[in-house]
Amino acid sequence: MRLFRNFIPLLAVAGLLISGCIAEEGKPDEKKDSVELTGFQESISLSYDGSETASFKVVSGMTWSVTKSAGSEWLTISPANGGANTPAEVTISVAPNDDLERSASFTFYCASVEKTATVTQAAMPIVPEIDVRLEEKLVPFLFNVLDPVQFVVWSNVKWTVEKNGLDWLDVTPAEGERKTETLVTLTPSLNEGVAREGTLTFKAEGATDVVVNVTQTEFVDDPFLTVNGIPEDGKYLFANTPEAGLELSVVTNRSWTATKSEGLDWIDVSPSSGDKNIDGVTVTVTASPNTGSNSREGTITFTSSDASVEPVVLAVSQEGKILNWIWTLKDEVLKKTTWASNAKAKSDNGVAEMEWITANDASCYSDNAAKGPIVSSKGEGHYAYKGLWTDDNLQFTIPVKAEAGHKVTIKFGMSATKHAPSFWMVEYKSGDEWIATEKSKLTNKKKHTAEATFVLKNADDIYNISQSYVCPKDEENIQIRLRCVNGKYPVDSNDLGKAHKSGTIRIRQWSDGSCDQIFISYE
Repeated sequence: MRLFRNFIPLLAVAGLLISGCIAEEGKPDEKKDSVELTGFQESISLSYDGSETASFKVVSGMTWSVTKSAGSEWLTISPANGGANTPAEVTISVAPNDDLERSASFTFYCASVEKTATVTQAAMPIVPEIDVRLEEKLVPFLFNVLDPVQFVVWSNVKWTVEKNGLDWLDVTPAEGERKTETLVTLTPSLNEGVAREGTLTFKAEGATDVVVNVTQTEFVDDPFLTVNGIPEDGKYLFANTPEAGLELSVVTNRSWTATKSEGLDWIDVSPSSGDKNIDGVTVTVTASPNTGSNSREGTITFTSSDASVEPVVLAVSQEGKILNWIWTLKDEVLKKTTWASNAKAKSDNGVAEMEWITANDASCYSDNAAKGPIVSSKGEGHYAYKGLWTDDNLQFTIPVKAEAGHKVTIKFGMSATKHAPSFWMVEYKSGDEWIATEKSKLTNKKKHTAEATFVLKNADDIYNISQSYVCPKDEENIQIRLRCVNGKYPVDSNDLGKAHKSGTIRIRQWSDGSCDQIFISYE
């Protein structure tokens, strides 16, 4: 235990005797109301590694306590309180410090007595260092290439960078905080004269300087054509509805033109030609919105008037439009449809169709034969079906050519009465085969198992269904279905093997109301 020097002599020898409480009939009871603190210091300094402690003794005729300031989890006061007439030694200790110097305070309370001390813990000793993450401390620039170069700088202390002979170079940022990875960007200006060079010196107090050499080649009047701003892979993807164009800078000492490939009328290049400009001319490439479902692509070729200069090619592409088809599940819409009368329903835009398919003959059903689609009579916006059996399904056909690699998504809500089938599969058609979007071995409430996409476990619970798949090959149209896997396994009934009259499934809104339609998208 560390003993501290520079104690107040009176405290060290005799302690601090404080009387503040009044006994009966207004007379002090010194034995009962006294508080004696021995070794208490108002300023305490401890080492960074937590090996040192401090302490003081308490003798009091009253209960007492010690509280710490906020944010002082690293500081421990033990014990933090004590009883009357029970002498105690209070120890002040700290956790090891792996950072800067830190301070906190604690306050001793006993009735009207209040004494505060500040505890300061030394910073962890460090060797300041700077790490400039460049394999070679050299950044070379060509006289006509203005694309920036970036690298990371890290230091365990705050750092700055000084430029020497680099008035032609922009450095951002020029300083960084301790223990922070900072991305530094170097951007040159065009060199129209002799080769030039300079240094960047990264500095921090106590650290060894790190010097980076920066060079730029001399201006050459040989024909050249540089297009700055093209991505490294030479490709640029426009969104379906672009918010902005792509800005390029054409730097050349000859005249130039930009030529679009055939069918690239959806791209505009402005300007599409120009004269010598070694400072660089801004060229903006913009795309019109793509109203089709398929992506589109092409190339823009920048050509110098001097045939010896290699052309610069930019490949451009654009995402196709996401196509949606919906069947609105709202009472006011359902009342205006003929869904229940013919088991078919067109999407809201009249393009796609869904249809209830009765896959089995009548012998597979109970005496209460299949009742077909029903629109909710309670105005709840449900599209229902009674008397289902194995392989009966709700099938969707969308007359849109599906291309391999495109994504199709279907969303709807679903619930069922207790006698309705519990196991269901979502499938899509590829060639002549129906393929599950997702399937696994599932178990229903009555412990029956089956391979299915999802299972309805509780009667009348709403299940939010969202399934997607990626088209494995080109198809003439999109076909998806919701299929009953096994009609004899109901949701919550022990009566197996019948398609009950009361067994009803409902296609409905999501449980949170965020989807109030059958929704299918292609993107």
